[in-house]
Amino acid sequence: MRELLVHEKLPEEAALQMFAMVCELMIRTEQPQALQEVYDATVNRHPDHFADITYQFASFVQYIGENDRAEKLLLQVLERDPRHVPANNYLGYTWANRGVNLEQAKAMIQIAIDAEPDSGAYLDSMGWVMYKLGKFEEALTWLNLSAKSNGGQHPVILDHLGDTHYRLGNPDAAWESWQQAFSLIPQYKDQLDSEMHEIEPRIQSKLDAVNQNQPVPVANAPAVDQQPVQNQCATQPAAGTPQAADSRGEK
Repeated sequence: MRELLVHEKLPEEAALQMFAMVCELMIRTEQPQALQEVYDATVNRHPDHFADITYQFASFVQYIGENDRAEKLLLQVLERDPRHVPANNYLGYTWANRGVNLEQAKAMIQIAIDAEPDSGAYLDSMGWVMYKLGKFEEALTWLNLSAKSNGGQHPVILDHLGDTHYRLGNPDAAWESWQQAFSLIPQYKDQLDSEMHEIEPRIQSKLDAVNQNQPVPVANAPAVDQQPVQNQCATQPAAGTPQAADSRGEK
C-alpha cells in the first residue's frame, strides 16, 4: 500500500484515503518516524493535493504530540488556500482550546461554518471559541445546535456543553451532559484523537467534584477569568443519579 501511494499517480480521493491509512498504520505499529518520509513522498507524487495532504499530515503530527509543528503545517495549508475549510476549523479550534488568537479563531471557524453549516464539529468549534471569549449564552446556542446535529452525541461536544451549563449556573444540566459524555467515551477510545485520550480523567474529575460538593474544574475562559471558577453546585446530584463508574457503557 505504501509503495502504491508513493509510486503511482492516484485519483485525488484515493490518494488522500490511502495516505491517511498509511499514516495511521505507521502510528499504530509504532513507526511515527516514518510519517515524514511518507508525507514527503506523497506530496512530491501528488503536488496538486498539497493542501489536503498537509492538512491530514498535521492531524497525525498533532496526535504524536508535536503541536507546534502541526500548527505550522496548518498555517502552510492556509497560505496556499486561505479558505481551506477543514484547516480553518482545525486551527481555529486548536487556538480556541489554547485560549489564544480568539477573534481570529472565531473568524476562521466562521469560514468553515459558512461552507458546511450543518457540521456538528464546526458548530462545536464555534461554541467553544464563544465559551473562551466568555460569551456563555452564545456558546450555549452553538453547542446545543452541535449536540443536536448528526454525530453531535460525542463526548467532547457534551463535555463542552456541560462546562457551558455550569458557567451559566445550571449545575443539573451540566451534570447530565458530563454524565452522558462519560458514558459515550468507550465508543471512541480506539480513535487516533489525542483529545479522546485526555477526556476521561477530565470528565471524571468534574463528576467527582460535583459528588463531593467541591468547585468543578471546568475549562478556563481567558477573556473573563481572573481566578478559578467558584462552585455553583449547591447540592449533590439528585437521589438515584448513577455514579460515573456505573455509566461507562458506551460518542
